[in-house]
Amino acid sequence: MKRGIAQFAAAVSAGVMGIAGPASASWNASQLNQLVNGFETGVAPKYAVTSYPFEFFSLASCYQPGVQCPFLNPDGPYGQPQINDSLQYATQMGSTEALVMIMETPPPMLYYGVTPYIYTRYYSQLPGAPTGTSGTRELLESLDDTLDMVDLKTTGSSTPGVNSFSQLTAIIMTADKTTYTELAQVFTTLHFGAVNQLDLPYKGVPLKMGTTGPQYDTYTVEMRLAYPTDATAMQNYINAPPIAFLRLTPLATRSISALPAPTYKVPGDGASEEPALQTARDALVSQLLTHYGSQYTAAEQTLKITQTQNYVCVTKAINCNGDNSDAIYSHDDDNWVPKTLQDKLLIVGVNHVDTGKATYISHSILNETHQAGVEAVNQEWLAGSALKMAGITSTSDPRYATYSQLYAFTAAYDCTGEPVCLVIPQPTSTNPVGITFGDTIGESFRDYVEPDTKTRPAVSELIMHRVFTLTKK
Repeated sequence: MKRGIAQFAAAVSAGVMGIAGPASASWNASQLNQLVNGFETGVAPKYAVTSYPFEFFSLASCYQPGVQCPFLNPDGPYGQPQINDSLQYATQMGSTEALVMIMETPPPMLYYGVTPYIYTRYYSQLPGAPTGTSGTRELLESLDDTLDMVDLKTTGSSTPGVNSFSQLTAIIMTADKTTYTELAQVFTTLHFGAVNQLDLPYKGVPLKMGTTGPQYDTYTVEMRLAYPTDATAMQNYINAPPIAFLRLTPLATRSISALPAPTYKVPGDGASEEPALQTARDALVSQLLTHYGSQYTAAEQTLKITQTQNYVCVTKAINCNGDNSDAIYSHDDDNWVPKTLQDKLLIVGVNHVDTGKATYISHSILNETHQAGVEAVNQEWLAGSALKMAGITSTSDPRYATYSQLYAFTAAYDCTGEPVCLVIPQPTSTNPVGITFGDTIGESFRDYVEPDTKTRPAVSELIMHRVFTLTKK
């Protein structure tokens, strides 16, 4: 809804609303509404404000007829603004407009982050298509580094990433320098210093910004949560998100003063994982293939690393499926259809959290029809799995030290007799999340945030996992 545009010549500086505010360090989560109201009042002389609800959608929503999701992690809820009444939560933006999030950050968890995206683009000539072929393509490509729990300035600390849970913060997403400066100044007037910037790369792509025709891009943000300390606290956060999502439109028309293109973090800290871990991984693979060889035919799958270079999807008119600069993604198995309930995937890899190359890792089983996860496991579930699969029970075993940093497991509809196995669920009458036997199955991997660099690790510094399909003979 559009809010009133009363003109307050010097109302904010004079403190007419009575909330020129506590000092930044003393703002607390209970004052979210007070902060939002103060900000809206402060911008009113120059900007119209439109408010959108912010919602976390359930995994079950991906299983509605005809719906596809961007390969969601079932262990990581995703939230977006309800700009449109569908899963396509995006809006066109004028070049001097801004999207602003004022929120209480999530409760303690391994990861949360907010990422800006270009959602769709119209192409008068689609790249790679016959001459004269036009159309709109869904891109869902990130436009800046994610602001996550190690980057955000919050009221909990003047140091980004310190005391970043359950604190107030604000994020301004815009392509325009004047807009950012004016909005940030309103927060300063409120004595609120926990302001964060997401720069839209107006010249870097370049972006097509405007609101008066279908030829303009659409934009959105996405918030990810993963692996909470207290699952109930996270669910409460999801049920009633303490997030105000606002669109700011200048009342006076002016030309853009484009912000510089974002400066991206560089993956890789120069330290590769130990070669001994690769030797151990391959030795464990050989042992397990021998173990299963009498009953199963094994086929190794090719890992598909899907982390993209900046703006490649908008350039080529392809879908980035919600890429995130904080993560390496791999899609390791496409269109696998097991012939029996005992057919299985075998996955063997290095626990990158143990080697210091990740904050968390996870493997997900995917419903390929709906492009959504059904089950996932992370480093805690995987801990000790290689020892179990190898049958190592004694710390005096010479393999113990290296195998402790590995993981190994199978995934199947029927896990009978398997020492470490992830059950692939089938949908039921009360729960649509699953994969009906006979439908296609995928598997994906995530490695999130190397602690040293505060972004994704470099693939070249990792010993990647190996994936096999095992088909009953």
